[in-house]
Amino acid sequence: MTVRHKRPWWQQLLRGIGIFLIVLAPGAFMVMSRFFCWEMFSVPTDSMHPTLRAGDRVIVNKAIFGARLHRSFESMAAEKPDIRRWRYRGYRPLQRGDIIVFNYPYARGWGRIAFDFNTLFVKRCVGLPGDSVYAERGVIRVRGVDGSVGVPENQRQLAFYDLSLYPPESRYTLAPDSAWGRWTIRDFGPVYVPRKGDRIPLDTSNIALYAAAVEYETGCRPRIDSLRRTVLGDSVITHYTFQDNFYFAAGDNTVASMDSRYWGFVPEVFVLGVVTRVAYSYDRSRGKVRWGRLWHDVSYREPKSR
Repeated sequence: MTVRHKRPWWQQLLRGIGIFLIVLAPGAFMVMSRFFCWEMFSVPTDSMHPTLRAGDRVIVNKAIFGARLHRSFESMAAEKPDIRRWRYRGYRPLQRGDIIVFNYPYARGWGRIAFDFNTLFVKRCVGLPGDSVYAERGVIRVRGVDGSVGVPENQRQLAFYDLSLYPPESRYTLAPDSAWGRWTIRDFGPVYVPRKGDRIPLDTSNIALYAAAVEYETGCRPRIDSLRRTVLGDSVITHYTFQDNFYFAAGDNTVASMDSRYWGFVPEVFVLGVVTRVAYSYDRSRGKVRWGRLWHDVSYREPKSR
């Protein structure tokens, strides 16, 4: 006859905690990792070709720039323009050339910034806060930085396209009226990318460039009155100081990418993370896995400043 001794309460408690951790810890780890460290994202188009291809499943590293968390579930609704959120400190800021995933800022149409939780874009960051970005014959450059940003071989292809064959909405850049119709997706700029704390003149020459960013920060859209003065709300202003950082993003497939060249700047808080690798890739048209892209590194080396 076997006699079973009742275990002390503290042993039963420890045993229960151990079972709980063994069963739930892996799931909890995956959930926490997705919130704070990384997330998977499917690339739907070839706007980043050849770096990324449609069907790539990429790893978005949130720890680099810092994980973004929403303070309220109300922010999940795409129609909510006022998003309450905050970000953990990452181990480095975004760099020129990083491939970033971000919430599309212009879900309500070009010219107005609004958060859309359900629409994510993947592009290359070609302009940091404080940069002056410009393009010459399709090649995107930054003042003070040697060379181009992105894939210059693709960018140069735009020089050989007849832009007169493009519809107007696909020919002109983000604010053609700021340059009296001279700017196109092939030749534009320089465009100053807003940086937190920077104070710039705001007048007829650049109000079209920065109206959406100013409205996003203040809730009021700047305008030019009949006396050609800049009016914000009920006040006449000559300068504006930015409250947030913004970025300029462009696709590597320059001739077939809708990006900041068309619709403008990306607010910093809209950035989800940095793409570092292709986990795997599936060619939908052929129904095959692209084995050569398995765990493919897509990190970028920033050109040296002069």
